[in-house]
Amino acid sequence: QKRAPDPAARLAHLNEIGRVMGFHALFVPSDTAAAGVPDNVTWSVNLFQQPAGALEFINEPLDAAEGVTIESLDVSSLGADAVGFAVRNTDPAKTAVGYVVAFVVGNIEAGVTATYTGRDPSPDYVLGLAKQARALVESGLGSGSAPNAPQAPQAPMEGEPAAATSPAEGEIQVPLRAVVGTPEP
Repeated sequence: QKRAPDPAARLAHLNEIGRVMGFHALFVPSDTAAAGVPDNVTWSVNLFQQPAGALEFINEPLDAAEGVTIESLDVSSLGADAVGFAVRNTDPAKTAVGYVVAFVVGNIEAGVTATYTGRDPSPDYVLGLAKQARALVESGLGSGSAPNAPQAPQAPMEGEPAAATSPAEGEIQVPLRAVVGTPEP
């Protein structure tokens, strides 16, 4: 909401559709990350009073800025109530793409965004992260605990080395370090 053209109006709209609280965290590759990982990954979670508010939130159209195109992304593998977009910079001198995937589980909207600068890779990486994110949200709801970021056990705090772990079958291990985690009212 802070990056919206009119933050006060954006906050009023979020309150109107019943958003209770939101959280976002930015991760960047650690020194041990393999080549080809995103320049950064953003994980966000928003809690709404009603599922209808969460659905309205993910179904709001993205605003295209000058020099940017927005294309739909096939996220059918995530199941119902999911949306995805590829946001591309149209300036050939500034090749960049961001893959945005969001979904709703109950009253929770969650999203994963991966940004790549200087290349235009397949969206498979962020789709894999989004699948993990959805599983984390669903298991968190089932256990009554708050959902963690995808790969939270492999995401050490700033300055800490990544712990050596083996990913579970079908899981993508992303060596990341947390930069910012911000609760938003």
